[in-house]
Amino acid sequence: MLQGFGQPFGAKAQRRFLSHGRPYFEPPLVHMTLLFHIDDLLYELFPEANGERKALVEAMTARYTVAGIAPRVRMENDTVVVELDVERLSAEVEARYQDAFRECARGRFERAKPNLQQLAREVPWHADIQATLGQVH
Repeated sequence: MLQGFGQPFGAKAQRRFLSHGRPYFEPPLVHMTLLFHIDDLLYELFPEANGERKALVEAMTARYTVAGIAPRVRMENDTVVVELDVERLSAEVEARYQDAFRECARGRFERAKPNLQQLAREVPWHADIQATLGQVH
């Protein structure tokens, strides 16, 4: 059995998950809306748009897609509105993390590793994913 942080692999995370009776990763937001004024700086941040509004929407959609969940991106006058479904995103990430966590708990680390690596790339701020991946390595 892997050892990590002074106790058997995942025991702390598993207790936390089970004690609450619901997934641990629960953000306080359901939806997030980002507003960007369309100006030269925005086109500098998204050079692939080549100064075109339609291409800017496509570039921003690609940039803010997380874990395969694309945001709704639209233009309103001189503003780009990016709407993220945080609730759906957190549910998707948590489900995929729990699948990988179960594989680890069964000792199937090589099966869990690619899923954890993909999740770590998609949501690098998720501490439990990073910790579990570190234990698998």
